[in-house]
Amino acid sequence: MSHMTQESHAAAGLIRRVAGRSPARNDAGDRGLPEKTRASAPSGAKDTFANLPAAKRRRVMRAALAEFSSHDYVAANLDRIARSARVPKGSLYQYFNDKAGLFAHVVRAGLDEAFQIFSAFLVCEKPQDLWETLLIVLTFVPRLHDKRPDLAGLYVRVGFMVATEARDVGLPHLQRIGYGFTASLVDRAIANGDIRANVDREAATFLIDAVTQEFHRSSLLPGGALAGRSRKAQRRQADAVVGLLKLAIGQTKRNTR
Repeated sequence: MSHMTQESHAAAGLIRRVAGRSPARNDAGDRGLPEKTRASAPSGAKDTFANLPAAKRRRVMRAALAEFSSHDYVAANLDRIARSARVPKGSLYQYFNDKAGLFAHVVRAGLDEAFQIFSAFLVCEKPQDLWETLLIVLTFVPRLHDKRPDLAGLYVRVGFMVATEARDVGLPHLQRIGYGFTASLVDRAIANGDIRANVDREAATFLIDAVTQEFHRSSLLPGGALAGRSRKAQRRQADAVVGLLKLAIGQTKRNTR
């Protein structure tokens, strides 16, 4: 196996380990959330939800994802979710303790699926080093928005827009996956010589994580510096940002001799 294939598969495997689940299997042609929620169901769902027929679970999850990705947590409405899922509103309380429980379940499942899509991008594009991986990381959320706007919307709302009372529900899971992935990238980059050995690991992880969050925020959040720009323009900006990071913490030819 080539070095670049090892790197991409290692990165993809890390996402699955940090997320705490194996890749989800959807029914053929289904674009909803993972069918397989029983063994690793996120907190918030009751056993009654796990015991529902798979098609009904998917209807509820698709309806809830659409609602929470397009509305602020406070404005999200259980009546609309119930109508879209074609279930009585009272049934939602049989499946989840409350609105926060449903939100927690949707956030965990939705973000895990987004990171699984990201891992597939890594395997497909086979980055050869930290810097090529970071280009994929920075441009992933805009690309996710093109592929799955519901998942991108959920990521933006949980990461940057969610109401204060709901912030503790989804943000820790997002940070755990994202920061854990970044820390592992830095560890491998130092070991492979992409980052100078004298660079502080925690500082490098913090820097890359902060730059990634800001790039994603400015790419999709209304009023962001990169919002509304073409994907080519966003890619050029990502190239420039990665170039600056490489100058700041990357290995130089003099140091590699």
